Amino acid sequence: MPEFVLFGYHLNTYWFMFALAVVFSLGLSVYRARWYPISAGKAVLITALFVLYGYAGAKLLYMIETPSASLSLTGGMSFFGSVYFIPAAMFLTVCVLRVGYGAAMDFITPYVPLILAFLRVGCHFNGCCAGRPITAFGITFIPPVQLMECGLDVLICLLLFSLAWRKKWTGLRYPIFMVSYSVVRLLMEPMRNTPKELFFLSRGQWLSILSLLIGGGLLLAGRHRRTAA
Repeated sequence: MPEFVLFGYHLNTYWFMFALAVVFSLGLSVYRARWYPISAGKAVLITALFVLYGYAGAKLLYMIETPSASLSLTGGMSFFGSVYFIPAAMFLTVCVLRVGYGAAMDFITPYVPLILAFLRVGCHFNGCCAGRPITAFGITFIPPVQLMECGLDVLICLLLFSLAWRKKWTGLRYPIFMVSYSVVRLLMEPMRNTPKELFFLSRGQWLSILSLLIGGGLLLAGRHRRTAA
């Protein structure tokens, strides 16, 4: 992986971006805790555990998809593992910390696309998750899908932050993330250099469809309950 030198230390670009995203998220947690029924200490702890769960979920799904892969902590990851694992792991966490599940999920949800945006910059420098050659009007080029997705992830993050002031979306921000991110991945995957081996779709596209269905179902169910109430 590409490295750069900072104060005499050789740092891996991808994992430096990950560390930067984590530090930024933890800093935001202290600031945002005042608007949630969560103390600053618990906000930082929840965010730290969320990062751990996200990493574990991404690593677990990658190992399932690639059984021959090594157990290296810095090896490959599959992000949709985070999408599916975080809600389950956070449910157990809030029971221990005695924090409302909906409030905790609303609190950490914007950090998911935020961290992913940082990671996509790392992907760009690392050369992974790259685009495939596309020919148009006699010109062949490789779209910078990592940076394109980074920009869209930032937009999702800003959307989720803006919903913090709208009470009607309380408890529904994670399903909103699932739906919006699934749409982004469905747009990006055709341009990515990934095998389209399952009925002409990549694994990322199938996982996006599953996430879209689950998130959409949760969103509709949540809105229906609010309307009925």
